[in-house]
Amino acid sequence: MTNTLHRRRANRALAALHWLPRAHSWGAFVLVAAGALVHAGPVSGQGTPLAPGNQAPPGSPQALMAEYQQVEARLGQLQVQVIQEDAELQTRRSAIDEMVLAAMVEINPESQAHIDRLSELSEEATVAQQAQDNESMQSIMNEAMTIRSALDAAQSEAILREDVRSEIQSFEEVLMEKVVEIDPEARDLVIRLEELAAELTEATPPGGS
Repeated sequence: MTNTLHRRRANRALAALHWLPRAHSWGAFVLVAAGALVHAGPVSGQGTPLAPGNQAPPGSPQALMAEYQQVEARLGQLQVQVIQEDAELQTRRSAIDEMVLAAMVEINPESQAHIDRLSELSEEATVAQQAQDNESMQSIMNEAMTIRSALDAAQSEAILREDVRSEIQSFEEVLMEKVVEIDPEARDLVIRLEELAAELTEATPPGGS
């Protein structure tokens, strides 16, 4: 009974992870652009990393978020590893990618154009980074973030559709079982992720960032 409960909690936590279509990883592009800007110079509005020896106190929102990101990153690595090693999962993932994208286009007909534009911005970012053109990188970053916001809104609505949600849940059930096969601690990780999400909600005041 305890194992069944843990399995259900783990699967719910896994389902809470962001579903980012592999074939259209706009979120990844924004992170790459942000990384380039970190090396090019400071960006207005970006958080300042804590200096060594000045870590956030345990239990603070900053510390909880840092742990959340670490756990999420580890789970993401395991998921990628499993999918890369399983042809059937790759096929299912690709089919869901297309289902999500089709739903996004129905919700916002500009979604495909937004994705195409991010591809162009990726090339522009490479050129700007090589030229150490901070002003262009800032402009590219701003546009990419605006586009991502629109895509995130369409995606959030798309994955709530019954047919899409059903396919994702089925896929994640199988994925979770295979992740646990290669790392039995994965269930504990997703349970911890769920706990951290709850703690962050309690630690963050209403209207806080």
